[in-house]
Amino acid sequence: MNRRAVVFAIASLGLLPLRNADAQASNPGLHRVNKIYIATLGSSAGAERFRSLLEDALRNVGFEISSSTADADAIFNGEFATEAHGDYAMARFTADLKPTKGKQTLLWSGDNVTQHRGTSRQDVVKATADTCAEQLRKSWEKSGN
Repeated sequence: MNRRAVVFAIASLGLLPLRNADAQASNPGLHRVNKIYIATLGSSAGAERFRSLLEDALRNVGFEISSSTADADAIFNGEFATEAHGDYAMARFTADLKPTKGKQTLLWSGDNVTQHRGTSRQDVVKATADTCAEQLRKSWEKSGN
């Protein structure tokens, strides 16, 4: 498989959660989530920076961030990865959100991929954090209907 096919396949995976958005949005448990604890998001070089950017992005869309699971409504788990080669940069975050109490049912999941090719510098790590937070917020809003 050539590089273009691999990039297309990875980018296509980022669209999968959109198909599940309606199913997730109908989950009334999601609408009860206001305070989120973000767990360790992998061990890659950019994982800690991504975690910090995700905290900011979640705050910007109206969620509170908890420093422990004890007072959080839900736990954000996931795996973050990034790569860059020449003029190509890519970041990917696969996530799930589960309640801290009661039955550990999946409240929300996402697979976000941000890619950039060119000489201008787009921060794909920040763009991925922002996209993830925005998608979670949209699902949260729909779950209250």
